[in-house]
Amino acid sequence: MTNMLIVGCGGIGSFFIRELYQLYENGVDGTEKLDITMVDGDEVEEKNLRYQNFMIEDLGKFKAHALGERYPFQMGTKYIETEKELKGFDIIIIAVDNGKLRNLVYEYCDKNKDVYFIDMRSEGRGVVCYTTHKKNTLEKLKSTIDVDKPSTSCQIKFELDNGIIQVGNRIIAMIGIQLLLNKLRGVKNSDEYIQRF
Repeated sequence: MTNMLIVGCGGIGSFFIRELYQLYENGVDGTEKLDITMVDGDEVEEKNLRYQNFMIEDLGKFKAHALGERYPFQMGTKYIETEKELKGFDIIIIAVDNGKLRNLVYEYCDKNKDVYFIDMRSEGRGVVCYTTHKKNTLEKLKSTIDVDKPSTSCQIKFELDNGIIQVGNRIIAMIGIQLLLNKLRGVKNSDEYIQRF
């Protein structure tokens, strides 16, 4: 059994989890052998309904619980803040825009070379993804984040305030699914994927 942690059940994570569940239910390429845990300390808010995989009846629920009602993976309603919380996982999926969390995972994986990560990011129409790769040194990865920047949305605030919804979050979730399948199949992933649509 491969233990996988999905950190973040919002704009990216909620769609990643939906697609993963379909593969998992159909036993695609060993996905059924994954022991999956999804965690997020946020609750579903009305604004989330426009661009995340939630429904009106999910309002006020923890995001992980709302998704857990549809996709029966293990769930936790917390924020990951320590290396201890990462122990025991073979694959870590980053689906939150939080520099401190990214830094924590990067440092943990640098010390634990057998742990694989996929870091998915989006902002509006722009998407970025990094994976465990020899080109992705700790120094390079840290240069892509700001640990002091507060968490943000996968939507650009100006666009969201003006009713404009982009689907970069869904696109990067699907790219992340393909990268996960590659990993499970033993296919080497590229170090990064960057695109603006």
